[in-house]
Amino acid sequence: MNRRLLYIIALLTLLGCAPKEDTTPSGADTDRLETLIDQQVKQIVDFKEQYGTYILYDFDKVLDFAYQFEQASNWNNARLTPITHDDAEGAVAMLYDHVFNCYSDSYKTTFFPRKLLLASDIASTNELGLSIPVGGHHTAVANINSVTFARMSSKDVTEAQKDETVMIDRCNEMHRALMADYMVKARDEYPVGEEFFAYSKSDYSTLMNNRRQTAAQLIKEDEHFFLDRGFFFPDDDESTYFAGAEDDVLSYIRHLIDMDSDTANELMDMPLMAAKMHLLAIGLQAMGVDVMRVNPCIEPFLTMEYVQPAVMYANDVVTDNPKATLEVTILRGSHALSHMVVLVNGEEQQTVDLSAYEKMKVVVPVSLDGLVKGANAVTLKLYEEGRDRVAATLTTGVSYATMDEVMGFTIKHSDENEDVFRRIKISVGDGGDVDNEQNPDLTTVAFEKHGWLDRNFMENEAEYRYWKMYRKNGRVATIVEYLQDGFNENYTAPLYRQTDTYTFLYNDEGELTEVRHAGEDNVESTIVNDVVYVAGRMVRYTYCGRVYDPVYATVNGVTTRVDCLDAEMSGLQFGFDGTEDLNPYYMPELPAVLPGSISEVPLQLLYSQYLFKSIDGIWKAGWRRDLKDKTNTATVTIDGVTYTYRFKLK
Repeated sequence: MNRRLLYIIALLTLLGCAPKEDTTPSGADTDRLETLIDQQVKQIVDFKEQYGTYILYDFDKVLDFAYQFEQASNWNNARLTPITHDDAEGAVAMLYDHVFNCYSDSYKTTFFPRKLLLASDIASTNELGLSIPVGGHHTAVANINSVTFARMSSKDVTEAQKDETVMIDRCNEMHRALMADYMVKARDEYPVGEEFFAYSKSDYSTLMNNRRQTAAQLIKEDEHFFLDRGFFFPDDDESTYFAGAEDDVLSYIRHLIDMDSDTANELMDMPLMAAKMHLLAIGLQAMGVDVMRVNPCIEPFLTMEYVQPAVMYANDVVTDNPKATLEVTILRGSHALSHMVVLVNGEEQQTVDLSAYEKMKVVVPVSLDGLVKGANAVTLKLYEEGRDRVAATLTTGVSYATMDEVMGFTIKHSDENEDVFRRIKISVGDGGDVDNEQNPDLTTVAFEKHGWLDRNFMENEAEYRYWKMYRKNGRVATIVEYLQDGFNENYTAPLYRQTDTYTFLYNDEGELTEVRHAGEDNVESTIVNDVVYVAGRMVRYTYCGRVYDPVYATVNGVTTRVDCLDAEMSGLQFGFDGTEDLNPYYMPELPAVLPGSISEVPLQLLYSQYLFKSIDGIWKAGWRRDLKDKTNTATVTIDGVTYTYRFKLK
């Protein structure tokens, strides 16, 4: 085996565990690229010198084309047909005249890939990045390391130059690879801000309706079902969920590039679609994209008279008392704010004066009172100065759940004695009820394991484990400690203590940005990072090197996370139709990326705001409290282990 092959294998082995490639150029790679670039083609040399992008046609398939991690086998199995020096001269000239001239110097310097690869053909029946093959071939593909353009032979270039329609179609493919596939998907650079996402925030990644109808079924019943909600028809007509935030942007970019005048006129008659397309068009233009040259049909969206509407959003709240504070985020529109009317369960409760707020983005705490047990509907009506019409309306949920009726919550494994359960108990206190530790700035919530219990809830072993969740100012968890105490034979004193500490870091807006873990050896490692929020909602995070996208469902006006950590991570998808009981153990402060389990309870269950009735049909009995039946039991199998859960009510 030669040294070059050994080097490639070692390199790929190292990178296989990384969540993302470090695209910082290394000296060795720069030297390698300098030997591959065609110094005889002046435009290739000039492009590299001016913008830092290497245009290559003689390149390494692994190091340059397939050098990435998702869909790795697809890229390695693709068949490439190269071009020659003579082909390259005409291809680069065509790119200068029809593609590169659509981007400013600053855009090319900042957002172009380090490697732009040219080939005659990319043959593959598989998706490559966002590119779907047509007849087994791709025109333009992108990953985090490079963008590759096919159909760059002299014959292909001549064909395109003779037929304007062919030229437009191929250029559109290249624009999609550069803007959607590379800039947004690979680089996580968004050409739009919170205003764009706020329009559809409540729908992102949620069920389209509680009947779980597919996109194809919904469009038959109402041809404007998606357009009226600010979405283009999804790529998968069998989908039952709305697109996520990133897919929404990608869809708009594709339509901005491809749409004809008829489509543009149709969208202009739909205020929500027109507003989002306008924001995308001006966003790309601000980054340095000549969108009019990319597609002249975008002109009405650039020049439209745009009065930015106000937008409100808030996260659902769960409280353990009849009072709660709802933090409402307002993206101010073109007019000054006046006031906000607050209704709880249909009754007007208060009016909040907003005239002193002048910033474009404001966070307003709204104090609620008189909540009833269960779900409470909260409606907010926003008014602007000098205008009688409601500027924005927000309907959200505040849930009042109590544990006063729950005597205990028990769990057993399938491999344990049938009469043996472990009890889970929650204690809440200022400074910590568990070990009398006092800290006036913190509130602790502890999940305690009190050993083995029989069916009468009698304890017969005193091993003690608990998780302490410190909440600063009652809002978010800052430290989570897992402790396990072993006792002497008389159970009067602990013999040892095992501790794991998870520290949660937040930005100025209270959004989780990172989770760090330290074990018995006090060696600290970062287990959660790259947390992405859009319009105040978590839409992506990296957990132990793997990227996850949270999933939400909105049913009967109530929105909740339904991945319960993550469907891929847990291997299960929780059912939700809006009729489930509240989970008395749910804590809104619990960070949505906490790993592991609490006393053998998989943590995704404790993220549930509601007691789900089913998990993909596996958990058919559901997990519901029945006040008539004092001992409620439900069973679920996770990773081959069967757990039995039981509520004991007073």
